[in-house]
Amino acid sequence: MGVRLFLIFFVAIMFFVLAIGILSYQMAKSTIQKNAENANLQTIVQTSQKLDIILQKYEENLQQTFLDNEMQKAIMNASLSGTSDYDRFTTINDIRNRLNSLVYSNKGVESVYMMSVDGSLDDVSTGSTSQKFFEEARKESWYDEMSKTVGSRWIHVQEKSNGKSVVRLIRSLSSVTTSKRFVLVQDLNVEVLEDYLKEINFGDNSKLQIIGPDNVVIGSSIIGETGKLRSMICPKLVRAKKEAFGSMMPMAIPY
Repeated sequence: MGVRLFLIFFVAIMFFVLAIGILSYQMAKSTIQKNAENANLQTIVQTSQKLDIILQKYEENLQQTFLDNEMQKAIMNASLSGTSDYDRFTTINDIRNRLNSLVYSNKGVESVYMMSVDGSLDDVSTGSTSQKFFEEARKESWYDEMSKTVGSRWIHVQEKSNGKSVVRLIRSLSSVTTSKRFVLVQDLNVEVLEDYLKEINFGDNSKLQIIGPDNVVIGSSIIGETGKLRSMICPKLVRAKKEAFGSMMPMAIPY
């Protein structure tokens, strides 16, 4: 009788301890998972902010180069109606050399284009440029938009003629000396952004992507995914959003 009573109490106590242990484990597991998700989200938000600063720096460098005193002087000289062909040619080369400094002094800049909206100045380009760019660019909706206002925007170009994927900065600015509007285009190798994504590691089977509004992968921490449609739809998807590439650009990590 005493043994049976002991066993009953023992089993009851063990069942109670086991139930408390399982409940505590589940609560702790849920808390850890939630904290991990929050930590991952914070990391993604910080990465997004870092990329935003990087893109802003490229915008500022392009603007500073255009508004440089020597550049503005060259634009004014090239726009004068009485300028000889030789002087105009020399001045255009000076402008090209100014733009060329952006290619050599800024990591990842593939090419730079400068277009006069009213056609008063010859188109200028430098870097890995395309001969057809100027003709095709003026047919694009973004050119029509940017030629009418001062501002900037980013778009994704999946593949250029040289096989490289780029993000394209389009900036509209007015000359200080002539008040004429110019549309400047700067192509940035997407690998510059991907290098920052690759610095973040969330563990096995995880990846960090920059997704465009059309659900196309602009950049990824995994090689070979850029330019493809995001095919993976995860029930657990952490998102951080930033204003870029013409619309909201989610940065997502499935895990």
